[in-house]
Amino acid sequence: KDNLVDRALYIIEHQEGNISVGELASQLYVSKDYLRHLFLEYSNLSPLRHIIIAKIEKAKSLLAMPNRNINQIAMECGFDSVYYFSRIFKKNTGCSPSEYRLRITEKVKT
Repeated sequence: KDNLVDRALYIIEHQEGNISVGELASQLYVSKDYLRHLFLEYSNLSPLRHIIIAKIEKAKSLLAMPNRNINQIAMECGFDSVYYFSRIFKKNTGCSPSEYRLRITEKVKT
């Protein structure tokens, strides 16, 4: 069971969060409900939460590239709208994507 969660986490990380819980369960030959149960038992977070975290991590790295606009980053990270992306990003990081980019560029300058 631990191995199954480890494999799932590897897939999520390798896909940079661009996978659904259903696709993940299918790749691991288990049901979505069983996968959720295992994740909550072994990692205290749902598979969807891990997917969102992976997407946010990818977005953070893309936001460090000043030539990329936020709308492009949202789409590349698998979000359907820039509004939803901004909401989820702020909920997970405490700042908007543009604020995050500003903080990163200020750190680079100093």
